Amino acid sequence: HGTQFGFPVPTLGSAEDAAQFIADRVEEGSDYIKLIHEDGSAYGATRKTLSSEMVKNAIESAKSHSKLIVAHVGAKHSAELVVAHGIDGLAHLFADEKIDSELIAMTVSKRIFVTPTAVVVSNASGSNMTNAIITDENVAKLLTRENVVNLKTEFPSRPGAKNSWEALKYNIEKLHESGVPILAGTDAPNPGTVHGASMHLELQLLVKCGLSPTEALASATSVPAKFYGLSDRGKIEAGKRADLWLVDGDPTTKIADSTRIVGVWKNGKLIDRSKRINLVVAEKQAATERSSKPKSKESKMISDFEGDDPSAEFGAGWSGSTDAMMGGSSTVTFKIQPGGADDSKSGVAVTGKVREEQPAFSGIMFSPGKTQMMAGDISSHDAISFWAKSEKETTFQIMFFTQTRGFQPSVQTFQATKQWQRFRFSFDEFSETDGSDVTGIWFGTNAAGDFGFSLDEVQLEPEAK
Repeated sequence: HGTQFGFPVPTLGSAEDAAQFIADRVEEGSDYIKLIHEDGSAYGATRKTLSSEMVKNAIESAKSHSKLIVAHVGAKHSAELVVAHGIDGLAHLFADEKIDSELIAMTVSKRIFVTPTAVVVSNASGSNMTNAIITDENVAKLLTRENVVNLKTEFPSRPGAKNSWEALKYNIEKLHESGVPILAGTDAPNPGTVHGASMHLELQLLVKCGLSPTEALASATSVPAKFYGLSDRGKIEAGKRADLWLVDGDPTTKIADSTRIVGVWKNGKLIDRSKRINLVVAEKQAATERSSKPKSKESKMISDFEGDDPSAEFGAGWSGSTDAMMGGSSTVTFKIQPGGADDSKSGVAVTGKVREEQPAFSGIMFSPGKTQMMAGDISSHDAISFWAKSEKETTFQIMFFTQTRGFQPSVQTFQATKQWQRFRFSFDEFSETDGSDVTGIWFGTNAAGDFGFSLDEVQLEPEAK
């Protein structure tokens, strides 16, 4: 983890380097150490991950510095490995298989705690249960449009994925019955989660998995405070931090009452929740005003590619966009080529190569805002059209990136052939997109290997008659 986000991070290259690697993290000021043992098998993917010897040495080194060390695991065999080597806690709980008595016994004997993050693992298992939060009137008034979109977003399903809600529920139940400490966590802002609201759903899911409401509340308060050594918080006691929320109800008997919040105090200071409510109200009013504005009846050209260089009539223009931002090695080039669509002078030719390992993608991006990745408002129109061709008859993708959806683009595909063809996509075909906050419009492919396609006459379109 880390290398996929587009900036350099230290990595562990060998088991022999583990001691120095951990020492460097401690020197930097890390309070805890987290290992990632994730080969992707539970999710139908393939990832490089740490060897058994790397895990063993890293755990031993962390403990020599008196640092708590936890491990991200996505599969049962990963949990077995890190537990055998004496990890302090599991971050996430596997759902690719049901847990067996041997692993339970080892987890108990080594006094290992588990943070299942049921809300995100269940979503990754194809069971997004966030509607319970979205439709909760106590929560809905505090959810921004971006929150709602992310709560509704599901992890993409892959062939070979093994996770299931049934396995996750079984595993939490068995660990809890055996006395393994359960800690509440959400892994926000992954698909299907948001900070804050998802914690309430996590508590509800833990109750579904056998915890009592009081035990679920403790899993989010006193239990993590105990295991992470946070002696100044976690309980309502004199001298501890006053991190409190007051509810009109009794979540110790009905866990869903945790959302009936009357007041929140952070470190003794009352939080003004009306600011959040007013933000959501203003956002809804702005959306209503946008929808009531008259739409343009004329097309608006983005690029006709008639100049010497690929340029745009507005916005920050075109740029190459590949997995290099996530540590990948895919490539792309684009340049003006003679002979455009519909007998025009020229178009733009896009060529490159997509690497084998995931994540992998390559293409070009139009940024409608003043600078790259700044949102631009194109809601005065209802659709985008363009001409495309490819020497190899291939399926390509067009993606809309918006502020609302963050790094989760909305995707459509188009089939390019050797002859120029015109394509038109209405904004309605892209999930949760009205065109008001578009940060990028991407054309390209995630299919491994060499690729090439041409674009021309990219423009915004009025409402179809």
